[in-house]
Amino acid sequence: MSVLIVILIMLTPPAAAAPPVVWGELEPGTHSVGFISVLERDRARGYFSDFSDRSREIGRPIQFAVWYPAEAGTGTAMDLGDFIEIRKSELGSATAREAEEIAAEYRRGPMRPYFDGEPSQAEWESILAVSMASRRDAAPEEGPFPLVLHAGGGATAQGVLFELLASHGYVVVSLPLLGTGPAWHGRGEWTVRAIEEMESDLGHAARWASRLPYVDPRRIAVIGMSAGARNGARVSSPAPRRGISSNGRRRTR
Repeated sequence: MSVLIVILIMLTPPAAAAPPVVWGELEPGTHSVGFISVLERDRARGYFSDFSDRSREIGRPIQFAVWYPAEAGTGTAMDLGDFIEIRKSELGSATAREAEEIAAEYRRGPMRPYFDGEPSQAEWESILAVSMASRRDAAPEEGPFPLVLHAGGGATAQGVLFELLASHGYVVVSLPLLGTGPAWHGRGEWTVRAIEEMESDLGHAARWASRLPYVDPRRIAVIGMSAGARNGARVSSPAPRRGISSNGRRRTR
C-alpha cells in the first residue's frame, strides 16, 4: 500500500498556486501563469534619429510582454517590481537616468491616485514587493490557445487582468505605445504618423505571436484602453465581428 501511495503522489501534477492577494475576489482559471518579455526590432522602420546617442541601433524596438498558460510548478515567482524593471528596457538598454525616470513615471502616475500625493519611499518599496501570479520563463502548456493582443501598455499595464486571462486559457501579448521617436520615453506624441506607427506595431505583434507554438493563429482578439482601443479598432477594421473598449464608446457587433 505504501508503494502505491508513493506512485500516486509522483503521478499527480502540481496544483496551480492560489492567486495572490492583489487579485482580490477574482476567480482564477485552471492554468498556472507563465510570463516572458521579448524585445523585437522591426528593421523595416527606424526609430532613433541620426543625432541620437543610439543612432546606430537599427530598427524600431517593440517590447512584447507575454502572459500564457503554463505548467504548474515551473518558472520563477515574480513581484510587481520585476515588471517595472522589465519596463525600463522597453527601448533596449537604458541608461541609469532613463531607468530612474521610467520608475518615477510609474510611481507618480498609476500609483498617485491611491496616496496623498505620490507614495512615500516605504510605501513604494512595499508596492514593488507585491506578489503576482506570473512565473518568469515558466514552461508553456501545449495549447493551442486563443491570442489576445493588448494595444498599448507593456509589462506594467493591467497585469492582474492579463494573469486572469492566462489562467483561463488565453495567451496575452501587450506592447507599449511608442511614438515616431524617443519623446517622453517614446510615448506621448499624438500625431497622425505616430498613431499609424502604433497600428503597425500591433500588426508586427500579431505576426510574431502567431508563430508561438502554443498560440492558435485562427483565434485573435484585440483589446485596448483609450488610444490603444482606437488603434485596436483600426487594426481590426474594416469589419470586425466584435469590438470591446475598456475605456471608450465604440462598440461593434
